[in-house]
Amino acid sequence: MSSNWWTQVGNSWTSIWDKVANFLPNLVGAFLILIIGWIVAILVEKLLDRLFRALQLPTLFAMAKVEDLIKKSSTKLDTTGLLAATVKWILFLVAFIAAVNVLNLPTITLFLESILAYVPNVIAAVGILLIGTVLAHFLSNVISSTVKIGDIAFAQALSTIARYSIIIFAFVAALYQLNVAPAFLQTLVIGIVAFIAIAGGIAFGLGGQGVARDFLEKLRKDLQE
Repeated sequence: MSSNWWTQVGNSWTSIWDKVANFLPNLVGAFLILIIGWIVAILVEKLLDRLFRALQLPTLFAMAKVEDLIKKSSTKLDTTGLLAATVKWILFLVAFIAAVNVLNLPTITLFLESILAYVPNVIAAVGILLIGTVLAHFLSNVISSTVKIGDIAFAQALSTIARYSIIIFAFVAALYQLNVAPAFLQTLVIGIVAFIAIAGGIAFGLGGQGVARDFLEKLRKDLQE
């Protein structure tokens, strides 16, 4: 009886140690993947940060007032640094998934892979917002400068409407890219278009009556001549 008991205990310990011995190489491999992945991610972050600055992206973001928004947040990074850091964490997430896969943890692996599959949508949404912000600021300046040359009093109102219209549409497009309530967004876009049309009509009605009158008077005189 005692001999069988000791045999069972010995077999149990042997089984445990075999499992540990088989698991240790996987654990070491997972740590190596994490270390190498972290090093590669940091190197890529530094490389992208230098590339973005060489392309004068900070100047572009500053002109579009994006830097002002970033400075108001709690982060200590500027826009280019934030973009580079985002790429770093995406690369580290890929390395982390590989490490978990080596450890043979399928449930965690599937969960992390679902997060990674959603990352391109997030990147596209951020890109839409950045491009929309830059385009809104550029067109706002163009409209404001052009209208002021024509001595139209509502230049500021018109450029403001144009700027915020583009920003709002970029925001809606980013949400649509993230697949956030598509049906609601369609209704929202219709409402926004109607609001912009009404706001533009009011702005022209209040500030553009004199310009329209002068233009029609000049056209009448030209036709008479």
